[in-house]
Amino acid sequence: MSTFPPTALPRPTLPEWTLHDGRVLFTGNQVRFSPVARAGLDVFSATRILSYGDVAVLDNQFFTRLAPDDGLLLHDTVVAGWSTRVSLNRWEDPPGRTSRSGPHITTVSATTVGFMNFTSLNQATRCIHAHPVPENLGGLISVDNQIFDIEECTAMPPLTELFSGS
Repeated sequence: MSTFPPTALPRPTLPEWTLHDGRVLFTGNQVRFSPVARAGLDVFSATRILSYGDVAVLDNQFFTRLAPDDGLLLHDTVVAGWSTRVSLNRWEDPPGRTSRSGPHITTVSATTVGFMNFTSLNQATRCIHAHPVPENLGGLISVDNQIFDIEECTAMPPLTELFSGS
């Protein structure tokens, strides 16, 4: 009969009381927002990913459905961080208008804000708005996004004012 010495348990380490760096990696997901009737009245945003660090939103599918006459979706997804990388995503939002001359059901599929902002190679039903903060530094790369319904995709009231303190 052989005996083995007892295994040594690792000593517990004390946690470091510092702030974490805030990196967010949101990749390869299917996000579905489909509230029951009357629960989705005039939604500001279905998905928000915010950090003081780097935010990567890569290769995701965002699918939103609202019940008939359930109001508007202002932004499907809002991404904000020191640096943002939003690429290879697909947003499928409610198309069309509330009435023939009324507002679009979905105003913006994606809004991204960052000091360094890379928002490219995405597909969306509605507008994709990418903003650098501050706007005059040129830390923005936003190219080759495919938009199904680009009608009235003018800039929204700038979200950058919320982040820049203006």
